[in-house]
Amino acid sequence: GMLAEYRDDIKYVVNNIEADDTPYNFSIATGEAAAPFFRSVVIPLLRTKLVNLRCNVITVRNDFFGDSINVAGLLTGADILKQTAGSDFGDFLILSDVMLRDSAFLDDVTVEQLQKELKTQIRIGGQTAEELYKAITDKELE
Repeated sequence: GMLAEYRDDIKYVVNNIEADDTPYNFSIATGEAAAPFFRSVVIPLLRTKLVNLRCNVITVRNDFFGDSINVAGLLTGADILKQTAGSDFGDFLILSDVMLRDSAFLDDVTVEQLQKELKTQIRIGGQTAEELYKAITDKELE
């Protein structure tokens, strides 16, 4: 389903970017369903071209709705804050836009509030590999 489609999407991005030795050091926080996929598929594929990429994938458990809910789209700002506070995010933290309704999480915590509480820059990655690439590098796909 969606993960297989995303794997194809990330392969397309990797095949269409130049090798880049810029150091990228960041974290991604996501739900329990996607975290292993980002660790084992997405980040290793990106590293084939972004050779100095360091990424900490942080798994966020859904305490708000219960741990049987494991998708990023239903994570709350409070769960992200509680479970990631004190982490070394590197230069920034990437969160998916599926977590947001306008600029707030389901519990009405805003991205700005979370950024302030976590003391790190938050970049919003979209739902496509191309949007993730832009969030990491601040570059558009060629």
